[in-house]
Amino acid sequence: MQTETDQDLLSDLSDVANTALVTLFSRARESKSEDPILEDREAERVVMKLLPGLSYSGNALHQSLFLWQLDYDMQLYVALRSRRFDGYAQDFLSRHPDGLIVNLGCGLDTRRWRLESDQVVDLDLPEMVALRRQLLGDDPIGCDVLDYAWIETVASLTRGPVMFLAEGLFMYLPIERLQDLVATLAKRFPGGELVAEMFNSHWLRPETRSYIDTRLRKELGFGKKARFISGLRESSEIEQWHPSIRLLDEWFF
Repeated sequence: MQTETDQDLLSDLSDVANTALVTLFSRARESKSEDPILEDREAERVVMKLLPGLSYSGNALHQSLFLWQLDYDMQLYVALRSRRFDGYAQDFLSRHPDGLIVNLGCGLDTRRWRLESDQVVDLDLPEMVALRRQLLGDDPIGCDVLDYAWIETVASLTRGPVMFLAEGLFMYLPIERLQDLVATLAKRFPGGELVAEMFNSHWLRPETRSYIDTRLRKELGFGKKARFISGLRESSEIEQWHPSIRLLDEWFF
C-alpha cells in the first residue's frame, strides 16, 4: 500500500518532474511486452509500488498512468532512447574502467540497475530525489542542474573521466543557461563526454510552437509548465559554446 508520505510526494511534483512518471511507465510497459526493446525490471517494480498512490490522485496525468493510458509512440521512443543511452554509458565505462557516469535530471531513471554498475551517479531536483529515496532506496544528489554547487561534489567522486547524460532535460532549460552549463562542464572536466538529447529548434518557431504544445499537453498529458523552450538547428552549433568542445557523433530516429 502506498503510504501517505508517498502520496504527498506525488502531489507535490511539478509539471516538469511529472514527466519522469511518463518515462518510467513507458519503460515498464515496454519491459513487460512480449519482445521488449528494453528490459527494465526495476521500473516494473517501482510502477507497481506507485499505482495505489496514483489511483487516489486528482492529477489528470496520474489518473491516465494508473489506467495505463500511454501513448504507444512515446513508449517506443523512450525505450529506444534509454537503450541507446545505456549503450553509450556501457561503451564509456569499457573504455574508462575508472570513469563515472553522471545522470543529469535523472527523474525515476533506473539505469544503474540496468547497467548493474555503481559508477552511475544520479542528480535531480530535491522533490524528485525525495521520491526516489522512497521508491528506489538510493541517494542521488539533490540539486538544480543550473545550481553549480553539485559540480564539485561530482569532481570529488572520481579521479577518472566523466560522462554526463542528459536524457529528456535540455529542452526545458533556457538556451543561454544551457550554453553556460555545457561550457562550464567542458572547462571543469577536460576529456569528459556529454550525451544529450537535443530538441530541434525548428519546431520552436512561432508558426510551429502551438503544434508542439498541443502534442505535449493533449496527446502526452504533460502539464502546462512542461514546455520545450530550447533546441539546436544543427548539432554542430554546440561546438560554438566553448573552444574545447568537439561534436563526436549524432544519432536520430
